[in-house]
Amino acid sequence: MREIADAVTTARRTRVPLRISTTGHAKGRTGPLAGSLLVRPVLDAPVRVDPHARTAGVPAGRTRGDVLPEVLPHGLTAPHGSSSPTVGVIGYLPGGGSASPAGASASPRTSCGR
Repeated sequence: MREIADAVTTARRTRVPLRISTTGHAKGRTGPLAGSLLVRPVLDAPVRVDPHARTAGVPAGRTRGDVLPEVLPHGLTAPHGSSSPTVGVIGYLPGGGSASPAGASASPRTSCGR
């Protein structure tokens, strides 16, 4: 998280446009990236599965390809099956991936089907 805060501070100080990289269908819709500082938030943390609650805690920036190998051994699957392993998981969360009021330390959770 420190790196992201530093990037925002640098972009503001130097007046360089800050662009956030997405992993889904909006990728490439932010306009030209030339002359911009590109940030792709990816937390280096594991996907955590609770097979009894049928949920998975998914860190920022993770894709369906990161989630499926973790949930399939428990007889679960991610929403919409196993297609498109490069699509980000955030769009499948309730609210379309809205930020949690609990803050950045909260792990988004999504239901897993059988």
